[in-house]
Amino acid sequence: QLALLENDLLLRFGTSFAVCVGSGIGALRLALLGLGVTAKDEVLVPAYSCVALANAVLAVGAKPVPVDVSKHNFNIDLLEVEKQMTSKTKAVIAVNTFGVPAAIDDLKQIGLKVIEDCSHGFALGSGKCIGMLKGDVAVFSFYASKLIAGGEGGAVLTNEQCVADFIKGWRDYTDKQPHGYRLNDKMTDIE
Repeated sequence: QLALLENDLLLRFGTSFAVCVGSGIGALRLALLGLGVTAKDEVLVPAYSCVALANAVLAVGAKPVPVDVSKHNFNIDLLEVEKQMTSKTKAVIAVNTFGVPAAIDDLKQIGLKVIEDCSHGFALGSGKCIGMLKGDVAVFSFYASKLIAGGEGGAVLTNEQCVADFIKGWRDYTDKQPHGYRLNDKMTDIE
């Protein structure tokens, strides 16, 4: 059941809230909206990553800004982030590329909203996990090629109740006011 998975994610990652959604890109899109990213904003994304990051940013009307990655670990490069920032920059998406933890602590120091993409890396072994929410949100994909595979699905972890409540309210369009951002982002119990 969906509630069991959400509860298990809470226990494993030690966050206050876990909200499952229909896909990883849905998790990214809803996380951006939940953090208040709008059409006037820019979001920094790693230049070496899945196109889903840029697509999620475009889906909320914001501008994705590609940022070079480090040649040492292929994660978004902190110095390049600082170079690409403008007054319009609202958030950064940092991917734990190949399971190597992104520098979330350093990114938080810059003052942007930080989305940690854990779709390809969250386990360090010995019971330690990355994605323990050093950023504002952590997102997961449960697509067939991911570490936790369910065929499809995703999740957003956060300690901010307003973000969790937003995602819970917007993952389903049923019996709600029509809106272009409100789609069918529910994860099924089967998955």
